[in-house]
Amino acid sequence: MAIALLVAPPGARAQLAPEAARLWVERHGMEAVRQLGELAAIPSVASNPAGLTEARRWLAARLERYGFRTRELDGGHVPALYAERTVDPRARTLLLYFHYDGQEADPSQWRTDPFLPTLFDATGREIGPVVALPAGQRLDPDMRVYARAVADDKAPIAAFLAALALLEERRIRPAANLKLFLEGDEESSSPGMRRMLENPEYARLLEPAEAVIILDAPRFPTNPPTLYLGTRGIVTADLTVYGANRPLHSGHYGNWAVNPALELSRLLASMVDDDGRVLVEGYYNGRTPLTPLEEAALARLPQVDEEVRREFGIPRAYGGGRRLHELITYPSLNVRGLGAGYIGAQATTSIPDRATAALDLRLVPGQTDQAVLASLRAHLERLGYHLLDREPTPEERLAHPRLAQFRRRPGGYASFRTPMDHRAVQQAVRIVEQATGTTPVVLPTIGGSGPLVLFRDVLGLAPFGIAIYNYDCNQHAANENVRVREFLEGIRIIAALIANYGR
Repeated sequence: MAIALLVAPPGARAQLAPEAARLWVERHGMEAVRQLGELAAIPSVASNPAGLTEARRWLAARLERYGFRTRELDGGHVPALYAERTVDPRARTLLLYFHYDGQEADPSQWRTDPFLPTLFDATGREIGPVVALPAGQRLDPDMRVYARAVADDKAPIAAFLAALALLEERRIRPAANLKLFLEGDEESSSPGMRRMLENPEYARLLEPAEAVIILDAPRFPTNPPTLYLGTRGIVTADLTVYGANRPLHSGHYGNWAVNPALELSRLLASMVDDDGRVLVEGYYNGRTPLTPLEEAALARLPQVDEEVRREFGIPRAYGGGRRLHELITYPSLNVRGLGAGYIGAQATTSIPDRATAALDLRLVPGQTDQAVLASLRAHLERLGYHLLDREPTPEERLAHPRLAQFRRRPGGYASFRTPMDHRAVQQAVRIVEQATGTTPVVLPTIGGSGPLVLFRDVLGLAPFGIAIYNYDCNQHAANENVRVREFLEGIRIIAALIANYGR
């Protein structure tokens, strides 16, 4: 941003007035959006190592302008960027987590080039590429910037950089020592993360933080300031059912040769009932019940299910009348993809030789991936299936009337829920409320999954999150976007967090 770095003296004013933050954001909002556009224009996706390197260098250069020392951390995959700024060795430590990588993007599905961040007005009319707009461009809070990773997770990073500029201009020093962990392969299931945190040298860098705050995830659907204290875990698996050793003519062999697509359909239908409840024996075992504080937090949430159902065009919701945010405190079994034969113009009148379902299993505290996978495996075996974790041999295909390959895919995360009365959580809630003038929504958990649990498991830190971007951001999908209103408020929230956390 085109703002001079001001090094605040030791006696600098330590309070950030909410009104002063609001006025700063009004004056400099377009500069902050332009900087978000610069970052989102970098194609930092797994298939583009050069883009990941460029993003890391871009971030290091800007953080160093604000007095941060940076270094790369190697976990055997994409390096993370670590940054720290010490204000007082006796002060508490604020540890923030971001990730600078994004999901892959298919340009054919997008309104614009996914790596040419573009501003749209509230009606959806294209205004133009963000980086080409004049600094004085008027910002309507309902405008949106479209680009890959512009929300997940580059809006929080850009908001953090803008918050630093705000505090420097107001000559306000952070109340806590700042430490940042910017991961580069979160969207690839963080394969090097545990190795980094288990490295004694890297672990010492993150001391003496008591908590780690992730600035990621969409807000509650009514878009109030939102904190969340947990995530579900995830494990993925592929289930393949076999028929003949090659596709067969459906006229000559229909009604006689086993159709694996039908067999797989029956298998999947046996796992979940008409209301979305998992029927696999033992699937819910181990779930840690919500505490009274967590139950009370859910009860206070605004009623949004009907509005969200209509917005997404869902004809009916699962759950037997229970609310969305209660249901995500339970494990789920999702069919994320199906494959068998061909459809559309490529369809042939044949019986497929195999059918595959890609599954994702969301876990909750108290459960392990091994136990949930074991319950699913036992369910398949009770239905008479002989299970393999590889392709069957010709002999095996003949020997077993019901044959399936059930194979776990790499990656996955455990689940967590940080207690609502943890002192770092309570302080963050107060800061967000003071910064926005609005009582934030506090969610015991969100439905997604992520690597923050590793900070708890390896380093004993309490993880929780502050959601920065709009709930309807098309996260992970085409036309991902961030609305200006939430982005600018995110700057104010982060500035207040930096100025007051640990005070």
